Amino acid sequence: MEALSVYITDRMVLKGIISEEDKVFYDYSVLVLLEKIIGISLILLAAAISSHLLEISAFLAVFTLIRRYSDGVHCKTSSGCFCASVLVSLSTIIFVWLVPGICAIWIGGDIAAMIILCKIATIPHSDMNLTEEELCRLKYKSRISTLLIGCTVILLLLIPFTKKISSYMTLGIIYNALGLMIIKLRRKEGKP
Repeated sequence: MEALSVYITDRMVLKGIISEEDKVFYDYSVLVLLEKIIGISLILLAAAISSHLLEISAFLAVFTLIRRYSDGVHCKTSSGCFCASVLVSLSTIIFVWLVPGICAIWIGGDIAAMIILCKIATIPHSDMNLTEEELCRLKYKSRISTLLIGCTVILLLLIPFTKKISSYMTLGIIYNALGLMIIKLRRKEGKP
């Protein structure tokens, strides 16, 4: 993957799209983009094969929209991140199967996760050097997105024919809350 990223950025330098000084930044950016594209494509392929494409897509949409501002657990390697992403995404199929259609459980899980997400809001990656103002804006955006998405999912849970797909969406909210709780616990223990 890294070789492909370097090849792409070398071509960008040759064509004059980027400067040689910016190459290192673009090497990393292209690598991250390629990993995301390939990772999401493989998750969606596995979801399609298991006949859960719509459900996993709904999970990924909610998970990604909330995580954009809240952040969460990061793996040390890109292969670890890829494996974790696939396992987390596909684990939703098992959880929805274990708790089929019990609306009160899904709404309770959604509300509990929303409370956790709004309380913690965000724990930015340790490599980010945010000012207090930037952190406040990020927390605000995290809380607003959590409330909008969470309340929308609760409404969808109340509609009988959308209950299954909204269960997957609820897991997107719950997994984000779990990610923030894991980071908070790690930081209390002095781990990165």
